[in-house]
Amino acid sequence: MTSKADTWRRHLDTWRSSGQTIAAFCRRHGLSYARFMYWQRRLGAARTELVPVHVQAPDRPATRSVELTCAGGMVLRIDGVSVPEIAALIRALSC
Repeated sequence: MTSKADTWRRHLDTWRSSGQTIAAFCRRHGLSYARFMYWQRRLGAARTELVPVHVQAPDRPATRSVELTCAGGMVLRIDGVSVPEIAALIRALSC
């Protein structure tokens, strides 16, 4: 005799490989969404797995725009400036 947990494990495994949302899967298979979520929480904790993640630095530094508004109302906008360049500009202007 198959236990309820075994039945729901099969449902969860089938759902994971289906590519469907939980709601769509439940509708298609005549399952209660609330029950599905209950069993996912109950059985999912035991199936938690760590997935390796590889982070790569961008090829070039991120660029931003800088906009300076002068006392007379003139606005100077510079696009495509890296963060270190903005910092250097602020240091130079603060003398």
